[in-house]
Amino acid sequence: MNLAQWSIIQNGAKIVAHMGTGNNAYIIACYSNSRPAVMLPLLIQMNHTNTNIAVVVHTETAAKRYSKEIEETSKVAGTPCSSQCFLRWDSLPIDSKCTYFTPESFLKAFGQQQEIPYTHIIVLDTHERLQWGETVLAVLKKVYTGPLVLCCSPLPKAIGYLQDFYEGASIIALQDIEVVDMHYLDHPSCNLVDTAVDTAVNISSMEGDGHIIMFLSTREEVLLVIRGINDRLQSQQKGGDVSVVPFYKAMKREELEELYDALDKRGGRTIIVATAMAQDYTSLPPDIKYVVDSGLQTSQEGKQIWATKLDCEIRANRVSSTGGKVYRLFTEEMFEDLIDMCPAEVMVDKLDQVVLYWLSLGVKNILTLETPSKYPQRLLSSALTTLHHASLISNDGQLTRVAQSVSSLSICLPFIPTRFIAAIGHSLSESCTSQILSIVAMELAWRT
Repeated sequence: MNLAQWSIIQNGAKIVAHMGTGNNAYIIACYSNSRPAVMLPLLIQMNHTNTNIAVVVHTETAAKRYSKEIEETSKVAGTPCSSQCFLRWDSLPIDSKCTYFTPESFLKAFGQQQEIPYTHIIVLDTHERLQWGETVLAVLKKVYTGPLVLCCSPLPKAIGYLQDFYEGASIIALQDIEVVDMHYLDHPSCNLVDTAVDTAVNISSMEGDGHIIMFLSTREEVLLVIRGINDRLQSQQKGGDVSVVPFYKAMKREELEELYDALDKRGGRTIIVATAMAQDYTSLPPDIKYVVDSGLQTSQEGKQIWATKLDCEIRANRVSSTGGKVYRLFTEEMFEDLIDMCPAEVMVDKLDQVVLYWLSLGVKNILTLETPSKYPQRLLSSALTTLHHASLISNDGQLTRVAQSVSSLSICLPFIPTRFIAAIGHSLSESCTSQILSIVAMELAWRT
């Protein structure tokens, strides 16, 4: 989709036309394949002079990809745009018209500069409700007075989540691709791999032109399904014009090259067998017409779990042309039983790092802090206990001298675990700082 199409068909121009100065928040409901991370900065640049745009995305991979993509798109559009990505371990960003951040790196830049020097800020994937993403929203609400664009998926609960935090924010729902056919199984599948293979082969044999993307939960399932599809196509002697390619985390370079070769290939059909990482990936072929969704994904602990309704809607909207078809490998009743969205990370995750961050910024009472999701009392108490045991806060909940000595570290590098912050703080009075820094650096390098 080019800039003019995005501006006219999806009403993107309406957004920037109303973005003046002042503390204005705009909620844009769209899916990632609408490419708001690329198109919005270009539209803002075209409609405003002397822009300095910050775009906050949810992963480092996305930041790198969008930074490259916006330069390529801007050349085609005739609106050159210098861009860069600023990641967790980068030095402070140099001047550019558009800088891509992760939530952690945005907070780092804010901590080092002690200001937010951007004319426009765009925050993507707010529906993910990640801990540091919500921290960014809370910081922006407290200190940022410029126009702010918040992008989320067009699900009522995702929009309502932002409306509750930014009262009076204008909502702009972009026109998305219409899925005309949604298919469910009549009965739950007894063998997901076999059902996935059957579905892909049947689509390839009986449906018209268009690529197929299939969502599974694990790499092992991806490889089993690919083997099954290839075996079936060969036995039917119908595999000549069909490419079956994997798409999952930690793919080898030659596997990625094979994927991109298949996506660039003219003619024929490509079947992309992917894990959930393809949900928000923008660089997929333009002619996806069929989506096959297992309804499953892998949790951070490596367990197979059901996706949410929001995940399934995002997957369904990977079709890139009106008239697409979606095949869900579960029953309609099972879909209705899915939860709408994942709970916010702050509702289930440890809060010691984010609490230390706010205390280091000078917040006196965490309980009255305005955040998109209210911190649970149980997790707050646990975080304060952890920080107290590390001698980072006193009995009255205030920073100790040890914590104050490293408060700039907590602000500029909020993603460093609190036990490392505490070790560095204590080392300052023990004449062993260089040794502790070496250990911390090795630990962080291993984690990265």
